[in-house]
Amino acid sequence: LLETQRELLEARDRFSDLYDTAPVGYVTTVGKDVVHAANLTLANMLELQRHQLLGSRLANHIVSQQEDQDAFFLHSSRLKEPEARACLRLIRFQNSNQN
Repeated sequence: LLETQRELLEARDRFSDLYDTAPVGYVTTVGKDVVHAANLTLANMLELQRHQLLGSRLANHIVSQQEDQDAFFLHSSRLKEPEARACLRLIRFQNSNQN
């Protein structure tokens, strides 16, 4: 039993390392698009601390242009189907006024 527990902890740690160091942002949402988990890459992409994402609505982190909001709404509505899984690509745009 102790050996199995040790192996499970090691597997969890490997998964955690892979999740956080992945070159893409990962997010898990619950309910009405509330962020349940996010990896460090996503937090860095959005220039936030991970704890700032947790409990927030994912829609709050989508570019405010209507076409982006519409695409997110359509994507979210498809995820309401049982067993639905999906992937979104998020891009952080640089402000054109910044040097």
